[in-house]
Amino acid sequence: MLTLDPAAGEVRLSTEQITEKVSLDLGGKTLQEHFKEQFIGMIREVILAAGTDIDRFADMATAFSVKKKLSYRIGWLIKGPAKFLARLKIGTVGNWTRAETGLSEADYAPIKEEKVLDFIISLVLSLYGGDAPYTPDTPYYKITCGMLNIIDSVLQALHINLGKLIKGAGSVRSLVEPLLYNAGICDEEAVLPIYPVAQAGDAPECAQRDAARKARPLPVPGQQPDAVRPSRKGAPVVILAVLCLVILLPFLLILLPAGILINQLRFAKKMKE
Repeated sequence: MLTLDPAAGEVRLSTEQITEKVSLDLGGKTLQEHFKEQFIGMIREVILAAGTDIDRFADMATAFSVKKKLSYRIGWLIKGPAKFLARLKIGTVGNWTRAETGLSEADYAPIKEEKVLDFIISLVLSLYGGDAPYTPDTPYYKITCGMLNIIDSVLQALHINLGKLIKGAGSVRSLVEPLLYNAGICDEEAVLPIYPVAQAGDAPECAQRDAARKARPLPVPGQQPDAVRPSRKGAPVVILAVLCLVILLPFLLILLPAGILINQLRFAKKMKE
C-alpha cells in the first residue's frame, strides 16, 4: 500500500497480505500459497513436461501463446536441455563455482540436494513479491554469483558487450543480482521523503530542494567487499566448446537432419492440426 503524506513530507510504502478466508476450495493452502502455485507452478510443470512428455508440453505451452505445431517441431531439440535443468542440483553448481566462491562442499551440504529449477522459480517470485532473502553471506548468493561470474567471463572471452544488447546492463550478474539481494531501499516496507520541486535555473528553489535533501537524505546502502571472486574460466570454456564442436561436427551434420526427419514422421499429423 502506498500512502502519500504531504503534511509529513513523506511517502510510506507497506505490504499487506489478504488474510480473510475466501469461499474457494484451496486444498488446504493459504490464498498466497494458492496464487503462488497457480502463477509459478505452471512454469515448472511446462519445463518438466518439455523434458519428459512432448504431448503434455504442447498442450501446456498454448497457455503462453505457443502453437502446438511449433511445440512438436522444436520439442525434440529442447527435451535434453529441459531434462538437464529439471535434474540439476545446487550442489553440482556449487562444485563448478568453488574457485569463485571459495566454498567447500561442507559449506553448501545442507542445500546441495535442492533443485536449481526450484531456486530459479523462487528468484522469479522475488521479482514480484519484494526483497529476496539471499544475503551475500549465504551459499545461495555466493554460488549464484559465482555462476554468473563464469557466464560474464565467457562473454568477455567472446568479446560480447552486453551493454549493447541490453541498455544499462554492464554484466549478467548486474541483471540477476538484485533478485538475490536488495542492498538498497526495502521493497516491502519503506518511508521516503518528498523533496520540493525546483525549476532548472531557479536558484532559490534549487537551494531549498538541496537543503531538504541534506536534511533528510535517502538511505544509502553500505558498501561491502565482494564475497565472490571474478572468474577466469571464460577462455578455457570457449576453447573447450570449440574443440567439442569440431570433434562432434561430423556427427551433428548427420544426426540433426536425421532427428528432423524422424520428428517430422513421428508428429506429422499433429503438426498439421
